[in-house]
Amino acid sequence: MHRLSLSGLLISSLFSLTCTEGRVGARASQEPTHAERVDTVVDHVAGELVEAVVERVDGATRETALRSRFAADELGIELDDSHRRLLTDFYAERNYRPVFVSGDHLTAAGVELAETLAAVRDHGLDPADYHRAEIADGIRAMYDPDTVEEARNRAALSDDERETLRAWVDQTHATAGELPDAETTVALLLSSDAANPLPRLAALVHNDTLAATPEAAAAIDTELHLADGYLRLARDLHFNNEHYFTDAMKEERGWDFEEEGALAAATDTLLAESFSRAAGETGVAAELRSLWPPFRQYELLIAGNREYRGYVEAGGWGEVDAPYEMRPGRDATFIPDLRRRLAAENYWDGDLESRTFDEELSAALAAYQAAHQTRADGYIGEATIESLNVPAERRLAQIIATQERLRMTRLARDAGGEYIVVSLPAFRGELWDEGEVVHSWDTIIGRLKRRRNDDGTMRYWGATPLFSDYMENIVFNPYWNVPGQIYRDEYADRIEEDPEFLTEHNMEFYDSSNGHRWLRQRPGPDNALGVVKFLFPNEHDVYMHDTNQPDLFSYDIRAFSHGCIRVKDPLELATVLLARDQDTAMRTARGMAHSYVNRGAQQWVPLSTPVPVHLEYFATEVGADNRVHFLADVYRLDRARVDELETHIREREALRRTEMDAIRAANQQARIERAAATAANTQADAE
Repeated sequence: MHRLSLSGLLISSLFSLTCTEGRVGARASQEPTHAERVDTVVDHVAGELVEAVVERVDGATRETALRSRFAADELGIELDDSHRRLLTDFYAERNYRPVFVSGDHLTAAGVELAETLAAVRDHGLDPADYHRAEIADGIRAMYDPDTVEEARNRAALSDDERETLRAWVDQTHATAGELPDAETTVALLLSSDAANPLPRLAALVHNDTLAATPEAAAAIDTELHLADGYLRLARDLHFNNEHYFTDAMKEERGWDFEEEGALAAATDTLLAESFSRAAGETGVAAELRSLWPPFRQYELLIAGNREYRGYVEAGGWGEVDAPYEMRPGRDATFIPDLRRRLAAENYWDGDLESRTFDEELSAALAAYQAAHQTRADGYIGEATIESLNVPAERRLAQIIATQERLRMTRLARDAGGEYIVVSLPAFRGELWDEGEVVHSWDTIIGRLKRRRNDDGTMRYWGATPLFSDYMENIVFNPYWNVPGQIYRDEYADRIEEDPEFLTEHNMEFYDSSNGHRWLRQRPGPDNALGVVKFLFPNEHDVYMHDTNQPDLFSYDIRAFSHGCIRVKDPLELATVLLARDQDTAMRTARGMAHSYVNRGAQQWVPLSTPVPVHLEYFATEVGADNRVHFLADVYRLDRARVDELETHIREREALRRTEMDAIRAANQQARIERAAATAANTQADAE
């Protein structure tokens, strides 16, 4: 419904008056009489009053309803205690003026927020968790033109009121020597000033009877649902991750998280500040965008989420039944299925019916394999077919699981600064600074070895743990102190059986000054740690190091270690770290690193500025080819969550399809009825 603004109404009134005066004829060029000037003021005031009353009644209705709900502590929607307290303080500070609704429509901020909450699936979130249905119902219910028209009719001046106003204007002129202007007069008529000649209008504005109308109630429900939706989304995107609370922030704010409830209170404080910015100059969309995890991968996975959600909604893809392995150059009946399968995920745009496994199709398959952590040889094999037959719903679930991990990552602590991150499923380490990758390297991580606990349950031993710490030292030509579990599992029996074992493997037993004794391997070319290790002291005794088995880097899935992280080209990593730490050229740092190695003896080199190290688990990522890469869930850490998400996606998609079928059926019925009505009308005309 279009509502004319006060300024628009005034312009319209002036235009009408100009036309009227033009019809007067002989008097058009003469000065208007005093009575005519009084009538002009009264007409202006009467016109502006109608819209002013409507706007103020709408505003007062919403404000009164909002105030009364908070006063009675009966908001009409479910809120957790922290959100209730936050919104109570926020609306009290703004005298209960709504932010997201105005009259019978959403404000610009309300539209922005409603659209954002409807699009949270891009983040792998469910719109139902942010009141999407309630907001949609509220928007429909809050619009009722009859309610507004009723207020307009009640605001219109009766003939008696016009005469009263005319007399007041005339008296004001006699007293002040000039006619009152329309804006001042409207303000007086809508006030509780004793000089108000028409107090009925002020009473109308302050009357709260409309506050009880269904439309006004729906508007306040919508306001509160939108406000709570913002708070929920802001928490999920940002404020639930305590790692954003840096030491600098705690010091600046005087926060001590050792105190009970301090973290929750700090979170509520920042959430309230964010909500105020969104409702103010920053705006909803910009403020929520600032809360996204500040990592390029998160933004890329939003696009990946949309892409794979599209595949799900398109019906996904069928399975490929390949009974045997195949190299290019042969024909088979299942090749058309392979072509259609690759086309469904946008890896193939050629012929869909040919039975020939040609070079072009092999190249498309190799691109698929590269993005699914399978050897990219372009051959049809068991691992490739198994990957191709993972349904679209599960692929989308895998993307969402990584989005969830990125929202809660410990990387938030160092975002924008310098840090090392090792993504275990990617078998890759990266050095980041100011949002850019400075250096990257391939890794080998801990193997997945199953052991049975005393109670019969299974546990995994050897997996690299997930944690964060600080790299403090680089050690060249290190000793390898053999952990007790490895000694018992792999060395104790061999040493006992072979007297020459220690000599052949450059090993020795070492007795410390405090009486401890352990097996260690001396520095040398056969040392299990290679020529350099990178220490970030931690309770897991995990570190990064060189390896004497470089051939293992040729594998796609590299889970071979006892838990530590083996580094490909470790001297290059040492060079990069030394150059940055000592602010020297790469050439100089490379010479230093090789000099330390050539000495042969163990050499500890402390870093003047410890570097944060994060061992993380991101099983999907967007690669340089702009495709989503699906990596091995090598430690099965995502399996349960992906199972849960896949089930939810299937249920949601089934519901969406049911709703779409109902809409199509209704549209088809409407078309049939329209066609029948047209035919009947045509028949009637013919008769």
